Amino acid sequence: MGATAARQAPAGAAAPAASGRYRWAASGIIALGSVASILSSTVVNVAVPTLEKVFHASLTDVQWVATAYLLGLAAVIPISGWVSDRFGTKRVYLATLAVFVVTSLLCGFARSVQTEIAFRVLQGLAGGMVMPVGMAMLMHITPPHQRGRMMGTVGVPMLLAPALGPAVAGWLIQNFSWEYIFWINIPFGLVAIPLAWFWLRDSPRVDPGPLDTVGLLLCTPGVTVFIYGVTRASQFGWGSAAALLPMAAGVVLTVLFVLWEVRQRHPLLDLQVFRDAAYSASILVGVLLAGGMFGATFVVPIFLQQVQGYGAMGAGLLVAAQGLGSVVALPVSGWLTDRYGARIVVFSGICLLTMVSFAMATVGPDTSTLEWVALLAGRGVAVGFSMMPAFSAAYVTIEPRLISRATALANTAQRMASSLGIAVLATITADRVAANLHPVMTHEAVPAAIARGFDQALLFTAGMSMVVLGATMLLRRPLAEGPGSAHPPLPGSLRFLLVALSVFGLLGLALSLVLAFDLSP
Repeated sequence: MGATAARQAPAGAAAPAASGRYRWAASGIIALGSVASILSSTVVNVAVPTLEKVFHASLTDVQWVATAYLLGLAAVIPISGWVSDRFGTKRVYLATLAVFVVTSLLCGFARSVQTEIAFRVLQGLAGGMVMPVGMAMLMHITPPHQRGRMMGTVGVPMLLAPALGPAVAGWLIQNFSWEYIFWINIPFGLVAIPLAWFWLRDSPRVDPGPLDTVGLLLCTPGVTVFIYGVTRASQFGWGSAAALLPMAAGVVLTVLFVLWEVRQRHPLLDLQVFRDAAYSASILVGVLLAGGMFGATFVVPIFLQQVQGYGAMGAGLLVAAQGLGSVVALPVSGWLTDRYGARIVVFSGICLLTMVSFAMATVGPDTSTLEWVALLAGRGVAVGFSMMPAFSAAYVTIEPRLISRATALANTAQRMASSLGIAVLATITADRVAANLHPVMTHEAVPAAIARGFDQALLFTAGMSMVVLGATMLLRRPLAEGPGSAHPPLPGSLRFLLVALSVFGLLGLALSLVLAFDLSP
């Protein structure tokens, strides 16, 4: 009776009122489970040379260990909303977390690169469900006016884990063995599973209708092959067939998916959420910030090692300053978002992010450790004031029945953006470094030439940040009428700011490209 009734709950049903104690306990449990999933996205990068020796494999083969996880994530995220509505968020969360723990164990037992790649795909399929399902659970139990603080809590692992991943991996390899970069996930999962079993409650069940099989067969391959093409572009170039063919196939499948979905009564991903201007603006902000953040997080450790001679662990510890800056900022930005709305908080965060990004584009071979800590911590504070408040603003007017699908869409978009950001920035960096090395005649001038190439690539991240300034004007505060209610039209002053800031942001992006590629006359 209970399950049937839950599945037949009214379309707009909201979660039963949850106490503040339960909400914060649930956020801690979900954050704990999320740490493992996010750590796995970055720990392998530092271990590539070690894995080459262990598996007697080429660099190209070992890079598939990292790529396989991303492809597994991309393949499963689109269906996470339907699965949550069909089987219940708690059941899905527990099952995927358990599978993730098992596959993490298996990754450490692999004795060939082919087996490792297969286990990493399975690990990605499980890990891809953890974040969107956990987010959906939290959005269901948190009133709109408290979601800023809630996202400030659960955002800690989202922003800290990518920054800590390289440092943790370097320490584990240096002091233990390569297997531990996969086994580090297991304690988090083993603690989170029993806590989730006894403490978490299921979200209201909504009848999702039959599985949109055609949509699934269009969306999952579309997202997966597009990300595959992007990863090939960073290795073989954007004009290579290895990159262009899968990216083109991914775009075609995605377009067909959209055309199919808008005609379905029970779509896999409910695209009607994009009619909500606040949700669309939040996705735009999150996508561009994710691309710039993950791209810079990928490039900076390379700069520290190739230009300044840091070891893998030392570079990882420096990059961790960005995560620590976000941890400090998140509780404050969450409180301010609930108190004053996401618009002013996110706008301030993006302004700070732009300034720090321009400052990072001036680093050189003689940049001190203290300067790096200040820059990266400042960048972390800026990300903490922009990304998570924008994410929480996406759901202030979304109907409860659409939350699972909305979180699936948001996570799919951010996953594609982060992969694209890494590939684009890696390509720009390689191009600019090569261009600056070409006229160099002396060995002493090489570090400065390489540093200039990296600086020009980092300028691009500053321009990306500026583009979203206008979109922040569309972010809204919760209404007293609750989710599903419509906001009044933007006043004339905000519409003017929207246009002016959008033009200013596009000009900033154009300027960053001119400076980055030496296009000035």
